[in-house]
Amino acid sequence: MLVSRLATVAAWAPLARTALTITLASVVVGGCAHNPAANRTRGQSIDVTPGLAAEDLETQSLFRVRYQGAAGSGSLRLVLKLESADRYLIETKDRFGRGLWRIEADSSARVLVDDRRRVFCETEGGIRIPEMGMESLPLSQLPAILLGRLPGDLKPTGGAGEYQDLEGRFWTARATGSELSSWTLLEGDEPWVWWSRQASGDGVLSHRTGSQLRWRLVAIEPMSLEIPRLVLTEEYVRIACENWPGVAGKGAVGH
Repeated sequence: MLVSRLATVAAWAPLARTALTITLASVVVGGCAHNPAANRTRGQSIDVTPGLAAEDLETQSLFRVRYQGAAGSGSLRLVLKLESADRYLIETKDRFGRGLWRIEADSSARVLVDDRRRVFCETEGGIRIPEMGMESLPLSQLPAILLGRLPGDLKPTGGAGEYQDLEGRFWTARATGSELSSWTLLEGDEPWVWWSRQASGDGVLSHRTGSQLRWRLVAIEPMSLEIPRLVLTEEYVRIACENWPGVAGKGAVGH
């Protein structure tokens, strides 16, 4: 077990419904919907190394996040503590500092905790949250996405900026200079989820349904201590990850 009664993430859709919400970091989500075609015209197709960079490790980052989609809209503060590619902690709070959800992960398991509902689940597999396209993107890829990296587990297909993941799906990536500027995940021939780096530095993750997540990195600093193991009090109730709020659906629990 990752921790004695532990912790970490959840309730994307339910959090959004209460307008407090959502996973990944901030600024305005107004204006026109983000167009995946823009990803193909910004920057140039170029091979980018997937996954986290060495300078991302042993750091802690603070993000402001805003979400908008069918489930509602909301904003939150998110802290990412990244010890290694496998070992990380994500904690979210609302604007008044109240805990929302946490995710703790290491190489063997992931624990999700809903601090409002006092429930948690633990799995050795991956977790996929249907809201905001996360049925396509396992939560294990969240740190890389937040830090503006091309998610890992991709292999180049031979074309510039073209990749294929373990499920056989195709990705494209573009860069401005040496910096990743956008990527797109295709389902068949159609863009399904796409990310871009704005001129302001904000990251924007969009889903074909119109949902959008926008975040800004507020601060980042070296992490001097190892991530402590989280311990939950007896009031937290274990549930199956398949029963996690917002996780229902085909492919919700996988790799």
